[in-house]
Amino acid sequence: MGTVLGQLEKGVKSAFWECLAFFIGDANRESPQRPFDFKNVHSILVIRHDRLGDVILSTPIYESLKRSFPWVKISVVVSRANAGILENNPHIDQIICFDKGKLLRLFLELRKQKFDLALSLHLVFSTTSSMIALLSGAKLRVGYKNPRSEERRVGKECRSRWSPYH
Repeated sequence: MGTVLGQLEKGVKSAFWECLAFFIGDANRESPQRPFDFKNVHSILVIRHDRLGDVILSTPIYESLKRSFPWVKISVVVSRANAGILENNPHIDQIICFDKGKLLRLFLELRKQKFDLALSLHLVFSTTSSMIALLSGAKLRVGYKNPRSEERRVGKECRSRWSPYH
């Protein structure tokens, strides 16, 4: 019985992500060519929206990104409670506060930015981080490859564009 319910849950989640991708206009978009040409990247969205310690430990990546791509605008999605930690970071151009109750506002803010790359810093699958990356409309979305999260990617259309790094 547990296996049947697990398969049903997996199917419902997959259908949810496919519907979400369809309704925000992302389902039929082509995957970017690999290797990805970073000369055409002008804006990067970094997603680390939750835990205080993880936000602190993520700070070196902003300097690394700016040194590697000095022309790029770096924006970060972070919870309002943790935004102050990144406030004076000279390598971050914009902080976008994440409030769970204001997803429509976040969606509109992300879409008007037209990000080239969304980078999720969550080590394990995060539904919220995946949704933020999808809502951003970024041409390329990148996250960690994790064996425990392989079956819970963001729908078959989105899965092909979710590139692992480690």
